Amino acid sequence: MLLSAALVATLTGCGDGEEATTGKVSDAPAASGRATKAKAFISLSAAQVRSALPTDYTLGDALVGDDPTVVTGPEARQNCTGSSGASCDGLVAGGKKELGAEGSTDEGHIEFTLYAFDSPKAASAVRKSLAATARASVTAPQRVEIASGADETEAFRGTSTTHVVMRLGSVVAHVRAVGTTTGNVNHVATHQIDLIKDASAR
Repeated sequence: MLLSAALVATLTGCGDGEEATTGKVSDAPAASGRATKAKAFISLSAAQVRSALPTDYTLGDALVGDDPTVVTGPEARQNCTGSSGASCDGLVAGGKKELGAEGSTDEGHIEFTLYAFDSPKAASAVRKSLAATARASVTAPQRVEIASGADETEAFRGTSTTHVVMRLGSVVAHVRAVGTTTGNVNHVATHQIDLIKDASAR
């Protein structure tokens, strides 16, 4: 899935996306309906974490950055614990990708972080802790509503930074956007969830 190159304007202060309205945290699946049979939860291996991180190509060449970083074992757990304050039990792998607008001279950029766990329960515990830690780093955070299609989503905005902390199956995704309107953050958050779904199906 390719996103519009208009994201460049988002990071350079010229975006025309509307601010998302303040709303409650959503801890329910985006789609509801009668369950007909049990469905396996979404999970990712270390290789799948790499393919689930956004790239310059999947974002339509609007953003550029270095290659994604994927780690496992003690290093992954150290990174997860450091960012969330949780013990990160059941962690399989962690990954990160940073992107900025090509040719931009300001500080606008977006960071994508993924943590894959062995169960949705483990992922949910870390998502909550990660959201609390990120919220504490923002001055006067205000909740915003993001419709990403995740099982759990918590989003809030400070002066210039928006955090979106999500869980899909056993995967935790954190989108940190600086110098970007909240309305446009919804696009990249949804894109991240779509990439997780695609990677898990491979």
